[in-house]
Amino acid sequence: MRGDSSAILFLLLLAFSVAIFNSYNGSGTSSSSTLSFFRLSPLTMSAPAPTDSAPATMSAPTPTDSAAAPMPVSVPEMPNATLSTVSNASAIARKRRGSGVEMSRLEKLEEGLARSRAAIRSAVLGRNCSSDRKRRGFVPRGPIYHNSYAFHQSYIEMEKRLKIWIYGEGEPPIFHDGSSMGLYSIEGHFIQEMDKQRLPFITSDPERALLYFLPFSVQRMRRFFYEKGSTRNVVNLMSAVIRDYVHVVANKYPYWNSSHGADHFMVACHDWAPYATVKQEVIKSLIRVMCSANISEGFNPRKDVPLPEFNFRFRLPTVIRTPTPFSSKRMLAFFAGGNHGSVRKFLFEHWDGKDPQIQIFQRLGIGQNYKEYMMNAKYCLCPSGYEVASPRLTESILAGCVPVPISNGYVLPFSDVLDWSQFSVPIPVQKIPKLKEILSNIPEHSYLKLQANVMKVQRHFVINDPPKRFDVMHMLFHSIWLRRLNVGEVGGGSCQVEGGYYKGRSGAKLHFFSEAPGLRAEGGHLPQLLCISSELHRDGEEAEDMDLREGEPPIFHDGSSMSLYSIEGHFIQEMDKQRLPFITNDPEQALLYFLPFSVERMVRFFYKKGSTINVVKLISVVISDYVQVVANKYPYWNSSNGADHFMVACHDWAPKATVKEEVVRSLIRVMCNANTSEGFNPRKDAPLPEFNFMFRLPTVVRVPTPPSSKRMLAFFAGGNHGSVRNFLFQQWEGKDSQIQIFQHLPKRKGYTRHMMNAKYCLCPSGYEVASPRLTESILAGCVPVPISDGYVLPFSDVLDWSQFSVPIPVQKIPKLKEILINIPEHSYLKLQANVMKVQKHFVINDPPKRFDVVHMLFHSIWLRRLNIWCSVSADLRSAILPCEGAREREKEDAGNMGRYFSAIVLFLVLAFSVAIFNSNSNSSRTTFSDITSLVVPATLNSSLNAVINASTTVRKKGDTRTRKSRLEKIQEGLARSRAAIRRAVLARNYTAQKRQSFVPRGPIYRNPYAFHQSYIEMEKRLKIWIYKEREPPIFHDGASFGFYAVDGHFMREIEKQGFPFVTNNPENALLFYLPFSIERMVGLVYEPATHDRTFLKTMISDYVQVISNKHPYWNRTDGADHFMVSCHDWAPYATEGLDVLKNFIRVLCAANTSEGYNARKDASLPEFIFRFELPGHTQNPSPPSSKTLLAFFAGGNHGSVRNFLFEQWHRKDPQIQLFERLPKGLNYTEYLMNSKYCLCPSGYEVASPRITESILVGCVPVPISDGYVLPFSDVLDWSQFSVPIPVPRIPEIKKILTAIPDSTYLKLQANVLKVQKHFLLNVPPKRFDVMHMVLHSIWLRRLNLQLHDLLEKMEEGLARSRASIRRAILFRNYTSRKRQSYIPRGSVYHNPFAFHQSYIEMEKRLKIWVYKEGEPPLVHDGPYSDIYSIEGQFINEMDQHGPFIANNAEEALVYFLPFSVTTMVRFVYKKRSYDMAPLQAIVSDYVQRISTLYTYWNRTKGADHFMLSCDDWTKISSRTPLESSAMPTARHKLLQQWKGKDSQVLVFHLLPKGQNYTELMLKSKYCLCPSGYEVASPRITEAILVGCVPVLISESYVLPFSDVLDWSQFSLSIPVSRIPEIKEILSAIPESIYLKLQSNVLKVQRHFVINRPPEEVRCYAHVVSFHMVQETECETAWSLVISLFLPFAVLSFQFIFSLLQWGKFSRTYW
Repeated sequence: MRGDSSAILFLLLLAFSVAIFNSYNGSGTSSSSTLSFFRLSPLTMSAPAPTDSAPATMSAPTPTDSAAAPMPVSVPEMPNATLSTVSNASAIARKRRGSGVEMSRLEKLEEGLARSRAAIRSAVLGRNCSSDRKRRGFVPRGPIYHNSYAFHQSYIEMEKRLKIWIYGEGEPPIFHDGSSMGLYSIEGHFIQEMDKQRLPFITSDPERALLYFLPFSVQRMRRFFYEKGSTRNVVNLMSAVIRDYVHVVANKYPYWNSSHGADHFMVACHDWAPYATVKQEVIKSLIRVMCSANISEGFNPRKDVPLPEFNFRFRLPTVIRTPTPFSSKRMLAFFAGGNHGSVRKFLFEHWDGKDPQIQIFQRLGIGQNYKEYMMNAKYCLCPSGYEVASPRLTESILAGCVPVPISNGYVLPFSDVLDWSQFSVPIPVQKIPKLKEILSNIPEHSYLKLQANVMKVQRHFVINDPPKRFDVMHMLFHSIWLRRLNVGEVGGGSCQVEGGYYKGRSGAKLHFFSEAPGLRAEGGHLPQLLCISSELHRDGEEAEDMDLREGEPPIFHDGSSMSLYSIEGHFIQEMDKQRLPFITNDPEQALLYFLPFSVERMVRFFYKKGSTINVVKLISVVISDYVQVVANKYPYWNSSNGADHFMVACHDWAPKATVKEEVVRSLIRVMCNANTSEGFNPRKDAPLPEFNFMFRLPTVVRVPTPPSSKRMLAFFAGGNHGSVRNFLFQQWEGKDSQIQIFQHLPKRKGYTRHMMNAKYCLCPSGYEVASPRLTESILAGCVPVPISDGYVLPFSDVLDWSQFSVPIPVQKIPKLKEILINIPEHSYLKLQANVMKVQKHFVINDPPKRFDVVHMLFHSIWLRRLNIWCSVSADLRSAILPCEGAREREKEDAGNMGRYFSAIVLFLVLAFSVAIFNSNSNSSRTTFSDITSLVVPATLNSSLNAVINASTTVRKKGDTRTRKSRLEKIQEGLARSRAAIRRAVLARNYTAQKRQSFVPRGPIYRNPYAFHQSYIEMEKRLKIWIYKEREPPIFHDGASFGFYAVDGHFMREIEKQGFPFVTNNPENALLFYLPFSIERMVGLVYEPATHDRTFLKTMISDYVQVISNKHPYWNRTDGADHFMVSCHDWAPYATEGLDVLKNFIRVLCAANTSEGYNARKDASLPEFIFRFELPGHTQNPSPPSSKTLLAFFAGGNHGSVRNFLFEQWHRKDPQIQLFERLPKGLNYTEYLMNSKYCLCPSGYEVASPRITESILVGCVPVPISDGYVLPFSDVLDWSQFSVPIPVPRIPEIKKILTAIPDSTYLKLQANVLKVQKHFLLNVPPKRFDVMHMVLHSIWLRRLNLQLHDLLEKMEEGLARSRASIRRAILFRNYTSRKRQSYIPRGSVYHNPFAFHQSYIEMEKRLKIWVYKEGEPPLVHDGPYSDIYSIEGQFINEMDQHGPFIANNAEEALVYFLPFSVTTMVRFVYKKRSYDMAPLQAIVSDYVQRISTLYTYWNRTKGADHFMLSCDDWTKISSRTPLESSAMPTARHKLLQQWKGKDSQVLVFHLLPKGQNYTELMLKSKYCLCPSGYEVASPRITEAILVGCVPVLISESYVLPFSDVLDWSQFSLSIPVSRIPEIKEILSAIPESIYLKLQSNVLKVQRHFVINRPPEEVRCYAHVVSFHMVQETECETAWSLVISLFLPFAVLSFQFIFSLLQWGKFSRTYW
């Protein structure tokens, strides 16, 4: 009783809820809602047995219950029957709909196909070309079609319903790829076009698909399997591959088995395709699209599709639109082709050279043009060759020549639609002898009709890129669609072939062509479309013209592609392609409506020169009429008075034609001529940028000319028309060389080149305000100067034109030069940089891309729609009408909110009811999902589910742990890997969780423990994601054979399914792979005649831009976790200098540090030569005793290194064998095996396959190169298994190699055999082989991407050093762990305790990295014997690798730039020129070079880098040396005051003969040290070293080591102004003070002594100088970071403060 009462309460609550819901919905009745709710009753209480009217939803249906039980899809056994028949499908659909049971996917598809068949029948019966869809473009008419009505309707139904899914299994080159050039290239073209997925028929959801494509290439299979002379059966191999592929997709997906493959298709053009597929039971129902459509070889036209054959010669076939007139055709018939196959042999036997009217050739002679022969022949013979198909058929049609197919059993392409008898003359093989008789007897009027029909049918045999409606690609889809449409027999009827006719059920006949047995199918069946069209007799007359709905080309749905106004046509055509994501097929969903008329085309058709017709008025009438048509037909225009409709027009007359028309006053006009004085309203209308399409889309200059190279201030070229241009030409034409203005450019003067060489590009208005100069200048990287009045610039509602252009009013044209010259250089550079940034918005892409010009146009229109007049002020109320539609939508939105609210109330009531019911019932529980699925609207239901799902993920109460992001988890994993590697290095052991098949041991590894652990960590954590964008052959494919094949091998292996390091989830990836092939780019795009390689940079930049716009991963790290792999020599050039790739990991064969290779960031790739198979290796090399040669090399003599090698050793010594080409009979591998050493010199690039070849045969490699980073050198120690020889030592090769002891050689050779494992190419890859080693090199770059750990350790060490120095100062003691040979004490030091402790810390922590870049004499060298010799001494000592020199740049605290300014002055400076610019350029270039190669400069902006120079011109000021010499210096005053004036103060300009300089200093108490040209003087050190007290006479001189030494304790300083008082000052010093000064001079001498070599323990001169410089430079750099954490330390201790101050002054001095 309790359960019954709860059930009653539950039902009452349900009824109450339904009442609430219906009241909010405003429905009149609630019966349907009530019924749907009361169907819950079987869930909760017992109910009667279900009936047809009220089926049960929970109880299992009985087998006899046809209404509730799903109908199984039967697959008949007959070959051409597959899915359920139409009658069954219709019956099932009717029952399902009647019973309320949801139809299955197959039932829905079959119902749609049944509707399509019905629509085709209706079109045939009604003899019309109408459709439910919007009419577009071409309508098939005329006798060339069997039934144009059936074809037209069938094509429309195909566009509506056809969806194809492509299997993703398999990889190129056999799958998802095919040949692009050659006889069978249509096969590859089709496969590649399908993989591009830009066709409207492609779907990514297999559940929606009508057809499924198997993307394998028979032609590629044949190329890979067939070997000339081989005995293996290639056809069987291909059959096995196809059969295996079908098994794979059948096991993985349910779609094959559901139809036995009858809704699957393949495409193949190779001659062997029929043999490979005809006898395969598993694919007996597969739709085969084949060129070789021969019924004698099993081709079934009921099931299979004939494919037209093309011969692609480097480009798509072209079409001849205007044929040669009949009177000019000199030949009756023509054929040129190989004499192969029985048909051609028969033809050549009868007609070769027999009749001048029938020209037959095997090969055309030199100078004879094949296409001209076809155009000059009335008929083109198309005989079969080895197979029935021939490309002559399509070639003749495209050339406008009537084809003559000569074949038996050939089913002609598209013969289910096209009536070949109307445009060709098929001749049976047996009638070849009567060829001339047959052709000559055809009347002239019949021939002209045939030729006219050939021109009409051309559109169906044209290959477009991208494909267009009714072209060959779409015709192929239509043929396949017909097979899918007719899977099963329509209405149970059949269609029989009878003689030359085929007959439907009514017995009516339809002629196709009398002598064509090829159209006869097995059992006489023909494609069903012909059966449908044969139900009514066609009388042969052309269909009458019909009024097309809503316009037709060329005025509507079309526009000019190449002209000044072509952006208008481009936009219209792009809209009609319907590939943009903004286009909808449902007008109810649309926010905007496009009127696709072309004003430019209207002008062309209406305007006639000299006519008095008002063309503008005519255009206005056409537009008004068009608007009236759409307004009468659809409700959308009237709902907003056209305010949500837009047009696009670029013609100058567009504003005049639309401005005064009342009917279009609210229309959004997108116009080039955006002139406010002509009625352009920027609040409603949108400006359109103008382009001038010259045969192709405008190109973009990505790398502009540097400002320094721009020779012109301003440039313009264009017609002198319009008032603005007249004024401009009047003022500036020929008036100023800086402002170049032309009406017509002189010959051989490139327009784009002029724009690139000008700083500013003038963009004056012409007849109208808009000009293509604006977009041309932006795309060329030139700053535009718009000169116009009233012009609303494009996209100005978004773009700030003042940031990248210089608008000038018309009236200021005379001041043009003044305005432009006054723009500062930095402002110009900013403008130019912004121009490069804004280029993205003015680029035209095909297809369009995000933020390009098409998308920007949509955004401008979107803004107008977004602000449709709903926020206008009172003065604009007259245009308020469009707002009414928006108000209606607001009311509708409010109603929707009310319904959502009612749904929520209903949901809560139901939830309460369920809770009550479940608490009182023992029956199965009802869940929230059961309720929401029935009563809550779908949109709200999804939101509720999201809330419920989100609630389940909320942390439990009290759980304060924060979830880590994916990036944090990845970084944590990398940190653990680094820690594991460190532990392995410290513990010196091999740790692994599972047993390892190979453990690296021995001296060939730099650190085997680190390598082993790093490899294990890589296997554990490395995950790579591969970008899927773009398609082969440039992307996702690479070379299979040759020098550069290793990158293609890498690409193919890593993209194979199941590769262990590849992930399908980019969020889990550590690295991201960019799968492009530079080798393919060069092979397919490069034009040798141009010598232009910039396209490589452009293509790579564009690809990076694509992926960075589409995915977030590149921008996250600026590409630092992305990598590429390339072996081509041009790869460094293609990727160098691109700012976007500065952090990019490049895996290159050409690993040359002089070409920008950065060993810290990039990885070296070993080079191989693939000769038709993978390189093998020799496990048992020849023993050393049997090796007869000392060294060997064979290779081309190219590149400077090889030239030098051949010059020195070619035929000079029998022990060193060098060959450019091996003589015949000599084996290359045997030579390698018989040599002790294999020379591996660089060629054009540093890398060479000789290295890997020598290793794989067990020969010790001898790399000869400069700047080559050897592969895997971060792991392998190449000195243990190779003998690298620098290029300058090539003449000593024999001496070096013979000096190596036998024991050392044996050790080297043994190590070569050990290292072979790492240079093997395996398929599939194996552990530690070359593929895994390359991945490990990339892994190391990713592992060390963040340097925070190392920097933190450095900073920690520096903090400890500072703390130690502070303790020494506080406790005033000398602390050290080892006994010191010298301890600084006394008054000569500011603080001896601080200095002593600082020196100890320096010896403990200081590491300096000396850059290796550059070569003597400017770098790594300096003077040794003049006044500036300390500079050369220091640089030389740094290059000697002392105790402070770091071997690893990562360990360094400071970095030394080893260039010599003194040597630069000596070698570069021109006397009396006073030009310091060359010196500055050398230093800047060197800094730029190291900052490009390494990351250290940019890390601190050079604050931890130092240089050393003693030259006076180190700090180049605006003052020249000549000016300096004219100034009164300290020496001038000293000589003037004291020279020869006093015997106690001896001052000389030149010492007299017999006087000794050192003796005079020894006899003097004080030695004067005045400044010369510069403040520094060697007199100071000379005085100290002889024990003389120095007297410093200078201004602003920061004395050496003054942060440590107290100069007042051992020297005197006298200002320049007190030079006359020198004797008085010195005489007044007491004797005791002098003695103290002299004593201190002797103490301080040790710090100014130069030792060779420097003694580390003694603090001698240049060592201390060296240490001090390093310490202060380091202190300056580190303080930037440390001061953030320990500011109190810097302020608390005077010593640290003095160090920082010293660092500040040291830069001025040094």
